[in-house]
Amino acid sequence: MGGIGKTTLAKKIFNDPRIEDEFQLKIWVCVSKEVKGVEVLKCVIREAGEEPANTNERSVLVPQVDSLVKGKKFFLILDDVWEESRAVWDGLLRAPMSRGAHGSRLLVTTRDERVANGMRATKSHRVEKLSDEDGWSLLIKQILQPKEVIA
Repeated sequence: MGGIGKTTLAKKIFNDPRIEDEFQLKIWVCVSKEVKGVEVLKCVIREAGEEPANTNERSVLVPQVDSLVKGKKFFLILDDVWEESRAVWDGLLRAPMSRGAHGSRLLVTTRDERVANGMRATKSHRVEKLSDEDGWSLLIKQILQPKEVIA
């Protein structure tokens, strides 16, 4: 289900200082339903701190990803993966990412549990919809929260 907080939860994890301390590379890629594999490769390269080669050739970009992650402990988030976009992982990213250091991690957000299973997820966490009462409580808490004054 869309809009229940999967991306927000993933962002909190991604931005946690303990993640910064644990991994050499942190990479966030938004993978949408109609994603182009080349764009994902370029995004991975940019997120890893380099400029992608000036080409749309996968045969050039995949080795560039490989050289960036090889032997490094990385944390990769693939956000909003759909069945249609899962091929990007299977066909383009799985091989180079497998060359990262031991302890590297992949976090996937998806609306479809079959996508996570197809990507061979070892652990799954289902984000449940808030009850009406919990939703209102959270909203009121945010509205009534004292605002920080910056002088």
